[in-house]
Amino acid sequence: EPREDRMKQWYQRRVRGHLTILMIGTVCKLLLLSFVFTDRPNVSLSNIHPGDKLAFSAIYSLTARRFGFQLMNAEGNAVYRLAFRHTKGDTPIAPCTVLSTWYVDAATDERIYENWENGPLPAFTDGELFKVEIECLEDSFKTYFNGALIEGPASNRSSYGATLDQITKLELWGGYPMPGDGNVGIYWKSFCLPVAQHNPDPADGEGDDYEEEA
Repeated sequence: EPREDRMKQWYQRRVRGHLTILMIGTVCKLLLLSFVFTDRPNVSLSNIHPGDKLAFSAIYSLTARRFGFQLMNAEGNAVYRLAFRHTKGDTPIAPCTVLSTWYVDAATDERIYENWENGPLPAFTDGELFKVEIECLEDSFKTYFNGALIEGPASNRSSYGATLDQITKLELWGGYPMPGDGNVGIYWKSFCLPVAQHNPDPADGEGDDYEEEA
């Protein structure tokens, strides 16, 4: 498919609006993502058990800015953040993954990043779908790319004292197009979450309350 056509489709997808539930099954609940360009896709989480896997999929673009995910707590701090820095403009050591935690300093209202670790970047392919899974364990997280553990610290990332019951949201971020004609951003496609320990089936009238943040 010509890159110009993919770019047009990318912008069309980002003006459709809201998260839509596609399917709920006994193993996972799959959510199709379409969102306004400036929003961050996110999904509420609760009652996560050791061994649970949280996943999302997207279509990769070589001309996107850095992107990634973060697991958030109720205070709005990131207990696990992973950045895919795939271009030299992101950091001198790119391509790489950058893992960290962060909290908001009450005095300055600025993010304070801690517990930095760098690792190798998975083998993304321009224009192709990829899937990331975060396996939640008692005191660590294991992160997979297309079914294989990501090498380096992402293969067994310490939780740095955070507990699974503190995690309230999975948030995706970044992936906007780099400057230049014809550049395309990341197309966030879906979430896949364990069903049993989450909210009731929306068919019962008590579905998840998903919200998007600018």
